[in-house]
Amino acid sequence: MMGGGGGGATAIPTSKVCLEKIPRIVIDERSSILHECVLKLGKGGEVDATVGELGLEPPWGMEGVGVEVAEPVMGEREVGEGVKGKVAVMRRGGGVTFAKKAWEAQKAGAVGVIMVQNVGIWPYVMKDSKKEAEALGVVIPVLMIKRNVGEKLILDCGGGGLGEVGIRCGKIGEEDGCIICREGFSVGETVLRMPTCSHAFHEACALQWLKAHNNCPVCRRELPTDDEEYERERRRQGRNYSGGEGGGENNNWEELLFG
Repeated sequence: MMGGGGGGATAIPTSKVCLEKIPRIVIDERSSILHECVLKLGKGGEVDATVGELGLEPPWGMEGVGVEVAEPVMGEREVGEGVKGKVAVMRRGGGVTFAKKAWEAQKAGAVGVIMVQNVGIWPYVMKDSKKEAEALGVVIPVLMIKRNVGEKLILDCGGGGLGEVGIRCGKIGEEDGCIICREGFSVGETVLRMPTCSHAFHEACALQWLKAHNNCPVCRRELPTDDEEYERERRRQGRNYSGGEGGGENNNWEELLFG
């Protein structure tokens, strides 16, 4: 049997367990969902990024700024003077929080931080739930890029293939709100963000769709179903839920979609 995610005529609901696990976000002024962020990599073109919910509050931007790789880890948190006046590129992890990485970069004179996701889960929002960045006094802009883009950026930095970057971050427009109801997002509303892509919708709108379909209303990337026959066919065809970087099949959809 072919379902909605496979391009056939019959729509199949998203798995009930998956619906329960998809994160809900209550929007506040700092929520990344209200902002769009673009990193310009010179001749490498532009890539989408997510703005961290810490550091300088959008809107902000910079042009023609140098980049420098910095890798503070637990017990060895010093960032070299090479980042002074530049944007520090840092991988997520190493036993150091986002806030402390940004703080170390700021102390060393960096004008911003590009954090590189260290796993395939994307999008990923950098939060500061413990208000650590606020306590430390982080005031420089912080953003995150996906793993494969970030690793190439790090290689380019080391090989001298990248000179300067530009970054712009600002409010999304009304047209970039919930595509289901055609309304924008507002502070205080609850939204649901798809684990297979960066698309977000009002919670009520998303649930109405996902209880009848197993894909994103925008890009049609699939989510799991409770239909065993459909899932067997999906595996046979080699369709991966993530639709992102990397390949291969992963039958543990909870690990694949939610880490």
